[in-house]
Amino acid sequence: MGTNGASLYDNDLASDVRADYIHFLRLGNSNEKTTECLIKKYDGILSEEEIPIFWFALADTQWEYGRLLKSVKNKAEYFIRHMNQYEWKTAFYEQKWIHTVEALKERLDSPLPNKKRVKKHQLYESEWNLGDVYAYQFHTENSKTSDAFEKYIIFRVITKAKWWPGHIVPVVQFYKWIGTPIPKIPDISVLPSLELGFYPSALKNHPNYPKEYRAILVCTSEKSIPDQYLSYLGNINGSDLIPFDPSRFYGIPAIGWEKEDCNHHIEEYVLDFYRAWREV
Repeated sequence: MGTNGASLYDNDLASDVRADYIHFLRLGNSNEKTTECLIKKYDGILSEEEIPIFWFALADTQWEYGRLLKSVKNKAEYFIRHMNQYEWKTAFYEQKWIHTVEALKERLDSPLPNKKRVKKHQLYESEWNLGDVYAYQFHTENSKTSDAFEKYIIFRVITKAKWWPGHIVPVVQFYKWIGTPIPKIPDISVLPSLELGFYPSALKNHPNYPKEYRAILVCTSEKSIPDQYLSYLGNINGSDLIPFDPSRFYGIPAIGWEKEDCNHHIEEYVLDFYRAWREV
């Protein structure tokens, strides 16, 4: 539990609990369901001294949003009464932390404010079908310095995955081909897939590394799709297609139409791996 002060949200756990509570509400859950989801998420992963912090943060956030449940308040008050049993902070923070907990108790005993309006997440769900094949034309600055500019790469939808905060996005495989004109479906179906997980040197030195041919294609709205640079080519069915499972986690590369903190730019990433693997 990272701590940099003596106020309630000066530690990572309390900040995470607050953010998760708001997130679950924005998904459209009731207050009760949100509380249940939080308890389930943190159950079994907290140390003894972290458990009270969890209840303090949850109670404080519920109070702020006008949704404090009696059961949550009772839990927080229990740990407030027994706070001397826990090694809350270093000696430097001890007195300040006592003031923080006392202020929390006073707040929980005060009248609840009116319920805050919580804006729901606007979640996107990709309408692409499993097996759909698309050609994407390189057109950005990422490809202008290469011979790929205005040429095409082809990808196929293998499955779908959940992307924060609840978008359903395609998981795709790229073919090891860049060029023009765009080939027909029968010719595409025999093309090899492009490795997207490791460079050839890494797999040569570590032959037991698993090869990865899939990537999450991050897309959070219909408007973000660059339709003018995409061409639908048809559908290739196969036993490698995986029905969408919202509980399944894919620890694979994430690429997007734009570069973000959580994903690579599609052109930059694919070109990099294509150059590495085209002669292999």
